[in-house]
Amino acid sequence: MKAVLTLALLFATAAFGAGRDGTTVTIARDEQLHEDVYVGAGTAVIEGRIDGDLTVVAGELRLDGEVTGDLFFFGGRGVITGKVGGSVRGAAGQLTVEGTVEDDLAFVGGDIGVARGASIGRDLLVAAGRATSHGDIWRHARAWGGNLELDGLVGGDVGGQLGSLVLGEGARVFGNVKVATDADIERMPGAQVAGELERTALPGPAQPPIADGLIRWLRSLVAMLAVAALWLMLFPGFSRRAMATLRSRPGASLGYGALALFATPVVAALIFALGLALGGWWLSAVALGVLLVAAAIAAPLVGHFIGQRVLRLFKREGSEAQRQVIGLVVLTLLAALPFVGGLVILVTAAAGVGAQLLALKGRMPVRTSERLDVLRDTGVAATSPN
Repeated sequence: MKAVLTLALLFATAAFGAGRDGTTVTIARDEQLHEDVYVGAGTAVIEGRIDGDLTVVAGELRLDGEVTGDLFFFGGRGVITGKVGGSVRGAAGQLTVEGTVEDDLAFVGGDIGVARGASIGRDLLVAAGRATSHGDIWRHARAWGGNLELDGLVGGDVGGQLGSLVLGEGARVFGNVKVATDADIERMPGAQVAGELERTALPGPAQPPIADGLIRWLRSLVAMLAVAALWLMLFPGFSRRAMATLRSRPGASLGYGALALFATPVVAALIFALGLALGGWWLSAVALGVLLVAAAIAAPLVGHFIGQRVLRLFKREGSEAQRQVIGLVVLTLLAALPFVGGLVILVTAAAGVGAQLLALKGRMPVRTSERLDVLRDTGVAATSPN
């Protein structure tokens, strides 16, 4: 969630800052921009100079020019042949550095490579399926994920948790090599390691102590109660309508919510793709942001529903606060269960989002018996007709 919100923030900033979008965006060799630049495109080609940071969301990026600040790249494939005066950060399917990065290369991707002759001025920090470096890394190299191959200079230590580590014939490590991997370190003839060479087994799945699990559960419960209180305080009318809707139409709420959870990301992707050509691609972030807010409110909604059902088993109505607390206690306990916890969270999000959608649509046709429950839930006094 944090990653999505970060990306949404970048989109919103680009919409109101110095941005360029389109199918293909090119900053020509003779252009020099003295500000931070935001680019959203199918293909981005940077040949000029940017005196500031560069943020790119694109299917493909080629940086042949110079960025004096940091480069943030999110997309499919990127190639850096020019110079980045700061750090390179982001996530992509593939990233190749053939030029110079003055600070860190901190990246998440499927395939990350540092070509021969390229230079990373500080640290290499990657999480990747495959990472290779034939260039110069002037400080430390740390990797997490699949395979790491080093065939160039590393000025400091090598570490991380890996599937495998290969030290090529051209590897020169001036520090220690200490990695966690279940495979033997493959060290080619000619590979040099100035410090210690140590391999440990990958750690198994941790079994959290009961006390730690209890603390995490209490934190999640308190957080959900805080969200519920804030929601009821800011939107009392809508919150009660949504609760009543979930009570009277649980099946419809679940169905509409499941459709929204599936369809919204698809529609957002289409908006983003069309927006690259026509403009307005940042609206996809708005759509995803609305879905995230609705999903966050889903837990108090479903908690209230569960709490009401539990109290009625004991032939009690209870106050609204009692319903909320009891329901969220049950819900968070169910969500903490192994194997089924993920399904509980998914069903909760779907039912809560669907109830909000139906509440926005207005009154739903309900049976007479259900109508009395709805009136009771919303606090409206009702009397049976004579």
